[in-house]
Amino acid sequence: MQTLGLFTKRVLEVMVVAIMCIMSLMVFGNVALRYLANSSITSSEELSRYLFVWLTFLASILAYHENQHICVDFLVKKLNQSSQKLIRLVVNAFIILCSCFITYGSYLLVEIGVDELSPVTMIPMSYVYISGVIGGVGLIIVCLLKTVAEFTAAEE
Repeated sequence: MQTLGLFTKRVLEVMVVAIMCIMSLMVFGNVALRYLANSSITSSEELSRYLFVWLTFLASILAYHENQHICVDFLVKKLNQSSQKLIRLVVNAFIILCSCFITYGSYLLVEIGVDELSPVTMIPMSYVYISGVIGGVGLIIVCLLKTVAEFTAAEE
């Protein structure tokens, strides 16, 4: 199970880096074309925007897994250990609830976006909206695993 988690994390990291590289190349290429040739690639703007949506959702899974999200915990650190665990449980429950809302809302958008095409590239918008489903489900899984790991480690 841990090997699957490491593999999944590595795949997400590769995808995030690849998306960042592709976005950077597209945006830099467009800026260079505008400056040098007074023209641009129209689809580049749209694709980089859609890739940014994917980047946001995939990177949020990685950031939560690595505890890299912004966290204001100066009050929580002053509490005793059992109170800190209770607060972490409540926070994780809210994260799971919000992720469920994101997943459900994105799923509804995927259903709508199957027949809707993007204006420039003419790709189905469901390809963009499915990122919310994947991001939401990923956050739910990571949050559940972290919660279970925290409470099973305390019992041992």
